[in-house]
Amino acid sequence: MRIVKDGGIPNEDGWRQGLEAYFCAWMARGRLKAWLAQDEAQTVATAALRLDRPRKDPGRGWDGYVMSVYTCPEWRHRGLARALMGQVIQEASALGLARLVLHPTPASLSLYTSLGFRPFRQVMILGKEKFHEAQD
Repeated sequence: MRIVKDGGIPNEDGWRQGLEAYFCAWMARGRLKAWLAQDEAQTVATAALRLDRPRKDPGRGWDGYVMSVYTCPEWRHRGLARALMGQVIQEASALGLARLVLHPTPASLSLYTSLGFRPFRQVMILGKEKFHEAQD
């Protein structure tokens, strides 16, 4: 969140507690999945997938919202985010999601574009027809 918030979170402990409660609630409902890359006991990269039913077209099926994709600076450019995104896309395919949606940062645009995500307004989208291509 430091990246998204331009490096500053005024009440980091409160923010962290709120995020923990958010993740726990969505996971308890079975609507959030998360992946970690670890070096021994240290988490060095993360990715999460929240399952959302579209409000405007519920007949379309479920969407996946990709969030919390992060790699510790000293572990970047080793393929961890790509590997975790591969897991996210594989899970989206297995669940039959209609599409994946995410909010990219400027630094992440090249990764998501290389996986087949395309800009749409302020987000990027990967339709289910592209899931298998993105994993190759």
